[in-house]
Amino acid sequence: MLRKLIKHEFLAMARYFIPMYIMLIVFSPLVGLMIRLANQVKDNDENIAYIISTVIFSIIGYSMLLLCAYLATYILIGIRFYKTVATSEGYLTFTLPAKIEEIVAAKMIASFVWIMSSVIVVAISLTCLVSIASSSIPSEYIKEVTEQINSVTLGLFEGDKAFLFILTEIVGYVFAGISAMAIVFTAIALGQMFDNNRIILSIAIFFGITMGIGILKSIFGIPLSMGIYRNMDILSSGSEEYDKLHMGLRWLEIGKDIFVSVAGFITTTVVFKKKLNVH
Repeated sequence: MLRKLIKHEFLAMARYFIPMYIMLIVFSPLVGLMIRLANQVKDNDENIAYIISTVIFSIIGYSMLLLCAYLATYILIGIRFYKTVATSEGYLTFTLPAKIEEIVAAKMIASFVWIMSSVIVVAISLTCLVSIASSSIPSEYIKEVTEQINSVTLGLFEGDKAFLFILTEIVGYVFAGISAMAIVFTAIALGQMFDNNRIILSIAIFFGITMGIGILKSIFGIPLSMGIYRNMDILSSGSEEYDKLHMGLRWLEIGKDIFVSVAGFITTTVVFKKKLNVH
């Protein structure tokens, strides 16, 4: 049943995300071509002002599209979750022959897939734009970026540690995405416990949870920051102590995201089991 629920959620959200992805992929080469043409315009060209202004507005529009792609991913997922659990559509959702845990898990998995898809599409879009604007083929641009990443990671970490660093960053981004959706789902679940102003309360709860996590991180981070400050001479970049500290802090952040994800999943399912308030 979980597989069917995931497929249903994935297809239901595809109608929102696919058009947005198409816009990103189509618009990026156009902006890249404009930038490329602008670089070839001579200073004494009579149309230079028009061309430059067109390029600037195109870049601004593309930047806004990228920002919308990032924000819209979470907003659309949140709206989809709210409609299917807190409105009249929730009656249909919770009458399915599935456990509440399966319903919530299916929504979280599908949401995570779309978040990762958005990241990949944005990366492809930016690659196309830069490749066309710089008159280089995508493979050359990707190779150049890879070399720069390798130079940075190998400058900080040696041997197998560079691979571990990259792997840790990937795992960190994955769980950061999962924890973000867990917070959204938890806020909506807690907000639907009220009879009035549920959307406003859900938004307030979301920001409250986010601020609470930030405050706790700051409180627990103060002693750690003081310890780092006292040992700045030992924790120089490239030292073994620096490697251990960096990896330790990163895995501590990942552990926090895992805890938030699990706590959010449990809270959401418990709330819907205890009080189902759909109307």
